[in-house]
Amino acid sequence: MCRTGDIALCEPASTSVTPLSGMRPLLQEVEYARLLLHLPEDEALSICVARGADRVKRGDTVAHVCRTVPDRSFRRVSAGVYVASPELCLLQLMKDSELVSSVRLGFEFCGTYSFKVGGTVEYGLAPLCNMQKVEKLSREVGRKRGLAGNRDAVHYIMDNSGSPYETDIAIAMSFSTVRGGYGMKGFSLNGEIEIPERLRARLGKDSYRCDFLWEEKRVILEYDSDSYHGFNRRSYDAIRVNALTELGYTVCTLTTNQLRYSMSFDTAMRSVRCCLGLRNRSEVRDLPARRMRLHKQLFDGLRR
Repeated sequence: MCRTGDIALCEPASTSVTPLSGMRPLLQEVEYARLLLHLPEDEALSICVARGADRVKRGDTVAHVCRTVPDRSFRRVSAGVYVASPELCLLQLMKDSELVSSVRLGFEFCGTYSFKVGGTVEYGLAPLCNMQKVEKLSREVGRKRGLAGNRDAVHYIMDNSGSPYETDIAIAMSFSTVRGGYGMKGFSLNGEIEIPERLRARLGKDSYRCDFLWEEKRVILEYDSDSYHGFNRRSYDAIRVNALTELGYTVCTLTTNQLRYSMSFDTAMRSVRCCLGLRNRSEVRDLPARRMRLHKQLFDGLRR
């Protein structure tokens, strides 16, 4: 709703870090908020109250006790009606989710895609928020009752993911070996490389956008997905790789077939680590089993 409606355009409200009103919301006010936000009858409405005694006795309403809220963490929709900012909404959603689900939510909120009803994905959207705002709000709320999210997940969130698979690849690469990942940090998603003027006429482009870019290491990982990037691109991809190589970058490719199986994915990730100058040794004894579990959690749907 925030991506397609007017709520995202509302101005942040200066609530200041003060206690919420001690008044219990009236049922008529709750119903007015539901109508204003176009909530379906079977969808629960979550509200914040100052005390447990202020909870609303209604089956389709969930009350969270929040005695204080950080400044500008709500947006004013109408007189007396405020909605949580995307950052606060994300922290709330992550509160009861396990780590991978929480990180996925963070990537989606800070990315340019969104899951719709029925599981379809819409691409090319403006991000709802960014990593810096989420981290800032996470520090401000600390572990306040009713507000704190999954703080471990916040550390893994990145900006500008363009697809669910980019998100899952980024999770696998950035998670520590203890969590079954590959401990590869320092990359940006969909980072842009400017093409020197001497090559622009020949290539017909001013810049290249790269799926995963380690600018300092001059290493690129491209996800070659037929479903997302389209067909009949071998010629274009060859020109692109040659141009990036000429600019001094090492280009690695990851295909959907490599994603499907944990062993082939592991081989691809080890290759990227070598290009980054990282050792492939680890002190985690059961690391292969941990990586297989994480891979299954992230990519098991590809094998169906």
